[in-house]
Amino acid sequence: MRVRRLLAPVVALAVASTFLAAPSSAVDTGFYSVPYADTLYYHEHYSGSDEVTFPAQYEMWQSSGFPTPRPAPVRYVKYPWSSDIWAVHFFGPDREDWVWSVLDYGQWSRAGRPAPSDAGWIEGSTYWQYASSPEIFVAIWEDEPAHKLTPAEWRAAGSPAPERLWNQGIYTYPWSSSIGYVWDTPTGDGDTLTFEDWAFLGFPTPQTVNHLSYEHVWRFRGSSQLYLDSAITGIDFPLTFGQWSALGRPAPVIY
Repeated sequence: MRVRRLLAPVVALAVASTFLAAPSSAVDTGFYSVPYADTLYYHEHYSGSDEVTFPAQYEMWQSSGFPTPRPAPVRYVKYPWSSDIWAVHFFGPDREDWVWSVLDYGQWSRAGRPAPSDAGWIEGSTYWQYASSPEIFVAIWEDEPAHKLTPAEWRAAGSPAPERLWNQGIYTYPWSSSIGYVWDTPTGDGDTLTFEDWAFLGFPTPQTVNHLSYEHVWRFRGSSQLYLDSAITGIDFPLTFGQWSALGRPAPVIY
C-alpha cells in the first residue's frame, strides 16, 4: 500500500532564500520570451504600482505589430534533494511577480542545459508536521516523496509555519520493529508501513508508544495463543508473553 498524505495545500509563508536576488524594480511593460519554450509573456504596469504578467496569445502579439520580445530575466533552481529543475522569472521585486515553470529534459536541453542553483524555497511547496513529531516535511507534488527538512533547510525556506496534522501520526511499540501510520489518532485507524511507504513519507521518526486507541487483543476459544490487531503490527499479529505483558496484559476477546 502506498500511503498518500491526507492534507490540504498550504500556502508557504516563507520568503525566498537569499540567492534568489529579485530586481529592485519591475521590468518594463512589453513582451518577453523564455529560452526553453515558444511561450511569450506579457508584462504590464496597469495602475499605480500594480502589475500583471501572463502568457500572451499569438493574436495579442500580432495586434501589437509583432514587437521583438525581450528575454525574460531567469534563474534556474532546484531543491538539493530533488532532480526537478525550475525556471523562475523575475518580472518584479515581489514574489507575486515571479513566474515559475518546472522543466522537462527537452526544455532544459533547449535552454542550454544550465546548471541550477540550490533553492531554499520553490513556489507550490507544502509544509507539514505529524502529531507524533516536531519534524517538518515538504513536497511540491502530491505524488512525490516527501523530504524531511533539516533545521538549516527549514531556515533557508524562510522558517515557514507548517500545517500541524493533529490527528495523524507515525508510531511504534518499544518491542516492535514495525511502524504504523495512524491517519485518525482518536480511533486508531491506520496501517502498517512498508519500507517503501515509510520512504515515500520522508522517513518520519516514529513516536514510541505503549498503546494505540482501539488496539485489539484476542484469541481463539480453546487456544492460549494471543493475537493483536493494531495499526502498528497489522492484524492477527501473534503476541509473545513478554509483548502481551508490555501491553499491560489486557484481557483478550475470545472468538
